[in-house]
Amino acid sequence: MKRILPLLILFAILIPTVALAQPPRQQTAAEDQAQYDQAMKVWARLKAKCEGDYSYTVSFSSWVGFGNETTIIVRDNKVVERKYREWSGRQVMTPVAPGETPPEPEEKTWSETGEEIGENEKGAPAKTLDKLYEEASEILQRDRESFERYYVRTNDEGLITSCFYIDTRIMDDSPRRGVAIGKIELVIPEEEERAIRAEETL
Repeated sequence: MKRILPLLILFAILIPTVALAQPPRQQTAAEDQAQYDQAMKVWARLKAKCEGDYSYTVSFSSWVGFGNETTIIVRDNKVVERKYREWSGRQVMTPVAPGETPPEPEEKTWSETGEEIGENEKGAPAKTLDKLYEEASEILQRDRESFERYYVRTNDEGLITSCFYIDTRIMDDSPRRGVAIGKIELVIPEEEERAIRAEETL
């Protein structure tokens, strides 16, 4: 009996912890659509402010240390440059003896401009945010399966950064189908930026 009691106490501690670790409630299709509609209004306003000049990133990172990042640069609502960099997990996977300096990560980079854009197979496609919003809208309009989980996220400015779904039947690294981008940087003229700040203080 003395051995069973500690086990019962351990289960009593673990069960609430497991319950708290459950994923957050998935939004309904109507909630996702409402969030998208609001983000679309924000983008229409900010696109006019930046006059179609902006950049955004698309990145991937593995737990073993390798990954890549693509930067799409847009001017006057047209993609003018695509930058790419990738790094290996060599510094993570290579054993290091005590006192030795770990190897530097191996990194490869390239940049495309003009007619070169799209020549490299690696990297995220060269798309404008307008195109990504169109793709996000198509994702939200499709019929949802019971085994799919949808993710719609916006950044601090209210712009769409995620609008994709995954197949929950795939336990590890289920592919994301849809839009998933990182940092968005708008090139806003100084006078327009002052106007935006004034609007935010109202």
